[in-house]
Amino acid sequence: MVTLARDTKPAAEAVEMAILARMPVWRKVELATRLNHSADQLACVGIRRRHPEATLQEVQQRLIAIKLGAHLSEQVLHAVCNYSQRSSIVDDSLSVTLAVTQVLDALSIPYFIGGSLASIVYGEYRTTRDTDIVATITAAHAQPFVAALEAEFYVQLTDILSAIADAATYAHDPAFRAAFNLIHLGTGFKVDIFVPTPRPFIVAQFQRRVYETLVLEPEQAAFVASPEDTVLAKLEAGTVGAQQWRDVLALLKVQGERLDLDYLRDWAVELGVADLLARAAADAWG
Repeated sequence: MVTLARDTKPAAEAVEMAILARMPVWRKVELATRLNHSADQLACVGIRRRHPEATLQEVQQRLIAIKLGAHLSEQVLHAVCNYSQRSSIVDDSLSVTLAVTQVLDALSIPYFIGGSLASIVYGEYRTTRDTDIVATITAAHAQPFVAALEAEFYVQLTDILSAIADAATYAHDPAFRAAFNLIHLGTGFKVDIFVPTPRPFIVAQFQRRVYETLVLEPEQAAFVASPEDTVLAKLEAGTVGAQQWRDVLALLKVQGERLDLDYLRDWAVELGVADLLARAAADAWG
């Protein structure tokens, strides 16, 4: 068995995983949200030290540029400069995500949250730079979707329509992922919306998505990919870096016997990642 952190002994990690296994979803997501907020605050302190003359708005803009990278931030910062805090509906990464899922629910657009947030729900809590959502948005949805979000988000109708067209064009290419970006103008937090193709694995993920409570008071819930599908999607991505591998191992360790192993193994074979799954299982469980 491989521990998630080199400085953690197996016995200590077992206690940690047991605590995480008992922890309700909303609590893990709450802790991850606090970590994100703390990380942003520390980054702002560093920016202030490097630019003591900067106004609060300029510090926030520099933080957004750091989070989004040069290319995307160039597109967004003009909108950020014109953004008014008069009635911001969101103040953190989780609220940003839920603001988007609430619009998807209101427009009856099927979706599920995957990626890092799904890993937090089922594994260990950590910071995340963005949220991944798979949503079956159509051209008919595009304009109402933009209208519902454009006051608080950078959102481009042309990007949405292009992603929808790309998903149709490359419907049978398993490696292609059609997507567009939403950027919250108050925080710079990014939500990536992936437009799905009719692949059997995508269909299975929608069938097995789970409606999870992400905030306890007031209660707010959203659809999240199942733990098994979260593992498989990360393994199928093909670029399983250190953080992604840790996410997979943490999920396997925390979920343990609750996982549907037959489903995992069958789809791992279908997706061509059986060797990766076997390696992850050996690292997680020994």
